[in-house]
Amino acid sequence: ALVFHEGFAEHFAEEARLVAGLQHDNIVRVMDTEQAYGTHFIVMEKLTGTLLEDLIYSDQTIEWQNCRRILREICEALAYSHEKGFVHRDIKPENVFMLTDGRVKLMDFGIATKGGAGDTGKVLGTPYYMSPEQICGQPVDGRSDLYSLGILAYELVTRDVPFDADSIDGLFACHIRKPLPDPRREIADLPDDLYEFIMRATRKKPEDRFADCGEAAAYLKAAAEVPVLDRFGMTTIS
Repeated sequence: ALVFHEGFAEHFAEEARLVAGLQHDNIVRVMDTEQAYGTHFIVMEKLTGTLLEDLIYSDQTIEWQNCRRILREICEALAYSHEKGFVHRDIKPENVFMLTDGRVKLMDFGIATKGGAGDTGKVLGTPYYMSPEQICGQPVDGRSDLYSLGILAYELVTRDVPFDADSIDGLFACHIRKPLPDPRREIADLPDDLYEFIMRATRKKPEDRFADCGEAAAYLKAAAEVPVLDRFGMTTIS
């Protein structure tokens, strides 16, 4: 039905062109676009695995090291897209694909925009994950995606979103004014580094978050390496 919406074809083709220009191991690869049978297609690489959303709400246990790796790979994909000048604006588990080998593929750049520009005044995104500045229709940069990733990280470890309300306006008000619920109320043994990542990424003011997704990725990478260093140290002492 979207084929008949004015401007859809141009927007669809622009999404394909945008993603085709992004060459990163953790971003889905676009091969081509086609127009046939009265509709439009984006031809992407074939992915085998499952959505992160399905993994979160399955009975499968996600180990802390795996949580760190998933978040780091999303950070690295975002850092790359931000370097290319694009803000995703719709980071959520439904847009993260988990390959059978465990690697992450970030998908759906349909509402991506040039950082600091684009649809000022328009509210685009998924309400459960939107940053305060995105909700207010202000210009956004990579720190807006980082906020959404922080909300995703909260959901990844607690298996629930931090904010909910009876209306969209109520949900928006939570993102703008309500402090993030303490994830340790749900998961008492949440590691310090994941706790810090969630709390820092979801701060209301962009300047209070990580400087960018590259810094956030480096933080998660360092945290993941600490247990390895500890084991090495213990072996040396032995």
